[in-house]
Amino acid sequence: MTTVIYDIETMRNFFSYTDIEEDSETPTVFTISPWNNDTEKIVEYLQKPMTMVGFNNVGFDAVVLDHIIENKDRYATMPGHNVAYSIYIFVQQFITKEDNEKPRTKMKNQLDLYLINHYNNKARRTSLKALQVSMGWYNVQEMPISHEAEITEDQVESVLSYNLNDVLSTRQFYFLCAEKIEFRRAFSKLYKANFMNRPDVAIGEEIFLRYIKASSGLDKTALKERVKYDAAVYLEDCVIPYVKYQNYEFQELLSSIKRTVVTEDTKFKHVVRFKGFYFHFGVGGIHGCAPAGKYEEDDEYEIIDFDVKSYYPNIAITNNFHPKHIPQEVFINTYKKIFDDRVEAQQAGEDVIQAGLKLALNGIFGKTGESTSAFFDRYYFYRITVNGQLLLAMLAETYMSNVKDLQLLQINTDGLTIRIHKNSIERVLEINRRFMKLTGLILEDSKYKMMIIRDVNNYLAVSTNGKVKKKGIFETEKDWHKDNSYLIVSKAIESYFVSGISIKNTIFEARNIYDFFGRYKATRGWHAEVHTVEEGKKVIKNLGKVMRFLPTTTGDSVFKQNVDGRLNSLLAGGFARECNYFEEKENWEDYQIDYNFFGIECKKIIDEIEPQQLTLF
Repeated sequence: MTTVIYDIETMRNFFSYTDIEEDSETPTVFTISPWNNDTEKIVEYLQKPMTMVGFNNVGFDAVVLDHIIENKDRYATMPGHNVAYSIYIFVQQFITKEDNEKPRTKMKNQLDLYLINHYNNKARRTSLKALQVSMGWYNVQEMPISHEAEITEDQVESVLSYNLNDVLSTRQFYFLCAEKIEFRRAFSKLYKANFMNRPDVAIGEEIFLRYIKASSGLDKTALKERVKYDAAVYLEDCVIPYVKYQNYEFQELLSSIKRTVVTEDTKFKHVVRFKGFYFHFGVGGIHGCAPAGKYEEDDEYEIIDFDVKSYYPNIAITNNFHPKHIPQEVFINTYKKIFDDRVEAQQAGEDVIQAGLKLALNGIFGKTGESTSAFFDRYYFYRITVNGQLLLAMLAETYMSNVKDLQLLQINTDGLTIRIHKNSIERVLEINRRFMKLTGLILEDSKYKMMIIRDVNNYLAVSTNGKVKKKGIFETEKDWHKDNSYLIVSKAIESYFVSGISIKNTIFEARNIYDFFGRYKATRGWHAEVHTVEEGKKVIKNLGKVMRFLPTTTGDSVFKQNVDGRLNSLLAGGFARECNYFEEKENWEDYQIDYNFFGIECKKIIDEIEPQQLTLF
C-alpha cells in the first residue's frame, strides 16, 4: 500500500492539501480558492488505498478532510472562495471547542507522528517547528502570511511553498520514527488490534488490560465502572509497617508523612538533611545528590550504583498492593504473569513481545494517578510512590549510619550510588542482603570509574565497562522534543572530564555546525525577533515562535519580545546570525563563530564542579 506524508493549510479564502510519497520528489497538490476549486479531485484522491502520515493529523488535518468529504456535493458546485471560507469557519469553530467536544476523524488510514511520540502530553508537547530545529532541518519556516488573512493570487506560491516545507520535514521525522512505527506494526499484528497511533504508555495499559480480561473476564469498561475517587488520601494507611528508621531526622519524616492527608489542594513534599546530605521527597520520587564535584574510584575506593530491579512493579507484587476496584488476586497474579512472560520472552529472543511487556510492567503505576484510566486509584498511587521513597531512604540511612568510609553520591527514584572504601564493601553487601530479605526486592549493582555531578538533575557517570550515563547538561544527544541548544558545550564538557581533552581543542576542532546553534521557543505572549541593519537603517524581523541562531563575532542581535513591551536579549548583548533558513558554508571560518561565548559557557559549568582559575583560550 502507498504511504504518503501530508499536511493542509486553511485560510480565509484559501485551502491547500499537499502530500508526497516516501521515496518521491514530486508532491501532489490540491487547492480551493477564488482561482480554483479542487473539491471533487480531493475527494476522489482520498478514496485511494493509502496510509496517510502527518503531524497532529488525527486531531486536526484528517478531521478537516472529513468535513470536505461530508460536504463534497455542496462544495463541488460552490465558488472556490466560498468553499475555502466555509472550511475556514469550520476550522475556527473546531479549534475553539474543548477536546472532548471535538469530532474524531472517520479515516482509518491515519498515522500520526504527534500521537506516536506522546506529544499530546503536557510535559512532552512540541511543535513541528521545534522538531525542525532538533532534526537539523534546513528551513525552519513560519507561515509567511497570517492564517486569518485573505491572500492574493500572487501569494499562493508562497503558501504552497510553506505547505510543502512542512510536508518534507514531516517526512524526515517519519524516517526518524521508523523504529517506533515498526514496533507498533508488529504489535498490532501480534495482538490483532490497531496500536499505530498509541503512545508507549497506552500500549502498556492495553496489554495489561488484556491480561486482566483473560484471567478474570473484567474488561476496560467494567473496570472503569468500578473506579472510586478518593478526595483525600491518608498516608498513614499507605506506609508499609516494616518501614523504620534509626535516626531522629528520618523518624520525624516518617511521623510527618503519617500525619499527612493528601488532597487536590495539598502537595506531598518533604526535605530531610542527614549528615549533610539533603533528601528530597515528592510525588515524582526521591532525589538528592552530593555537592557538585568530580568523584573517582582509586586504589582504595570504589563507586557502586545499586538499582532495585523493576522497582515499582515489585513493590506492588511483594506487598500485595492493588487498585481497590480490582481484586487483589487478579491484579497481583497479572503483574506476576506479565513479569514471568517477559523473562521468558527475553530468554527466547522475542524482542517485540518483551518490549511490550516491559511497557505493561512500567506504565501501570502512572496510570493509577490518571482519573481517566481504568486503573485509577489514588491510594495505590501513593502506596507505591511513598513506600518507594521511604524504602530507598531506609537503605541509604542504614549505609550512612553503619558503614565507615562511605559517601552517598546520589539517590534517585529507584536506586542510589555510593563511594566506599574497599574494606567496607562486604558490610554494604550484608546490609543489602538484609534489605532484600526484609522487602522481597532485588538489588542490582554496577560500578563506575567516575561521577561528575553538578546537581541532582545534571550528572555524568562513567561505568567500568566504558558506558557513559548522561543527564541534563551532560546529554550530547537529546530526545527530539527537548531543547538541543549548544550541544558543543555538552560534548566539550564530557571530553574535558572523561578524556582530559581541553575545551579549546574540542570546540575549535568541531565541524558539525548544528552543535553550535541555539534555539529559542517562545511561550505564550512572546515571539522571537532579529534586530539588524539594512542600508543604514535598523530593521526588526519577527521570527514567530521558534528561532534557530548562531552566536557570532559580528552580526545581528536576537531578542524575545513580549506583547506587553518587554524586550530581552537572548545572548546578553552578543551578536548572532538567525539561521531558520540555513545553507552550510564551504569554508568553516565563514561562520564567524563566537568561540569565546562557548568557552565561557563551558567555564561556567566547570567552575561549578571544580572551582579553579582556569583559562580556556
